[in-house]
Amino acid sequence: MGYKVVNLNAMKNTKQTKHMVTFLGNIQIKQLIQQAKYICSTKISWEYYINKRRITQCRRCQGWGHATVNCYAELACLKCAKGYFTKDCQKSINIAAKCANCGLDHPANATICQEYQRRLKIIEQRIKLQQQNTHIEKSTNI
Repeated sequence: MGYKVVNLNAMKNTKQTKHMVTFLGNIQIKQLIQQAKYICSTKISWEYYINKRRITQCRRCQGWGHATVNCYAELACLKCAKGYFTKDCQKSINIAAKCANCGLDHPANATICQEYQRRLKIIEQRIKLQQQNTHIEKSTNI
């Protein structure tokens, strides 16, 4: 079939055994479903992976779309947005949280955050476009 598999991971926290396959380049999902029905004499089925969390959040700067390991931005606390790790925060529970992403009164990981909602819309538009085009492209972070 000529598909180049780059990575194969067992999915955690799933009821059935599932694996996430990462391919190199663009793959026509309809073609993949029609052609790849067995691997090593084992019947397989294909489905889109939808991450429930949707957007990765950095634990260093609280920014969306990247992980701590790739972050060189200034520190920001999840609770008060000040320049230190969240574990070092002394903020009282009586003081309102402050978001490091938008500056409003909520923790930086709140899904009501305007910045989170903006990025979520972008991801949902990409997923919708991918499903309309019926192919999977190499993923990119936002």
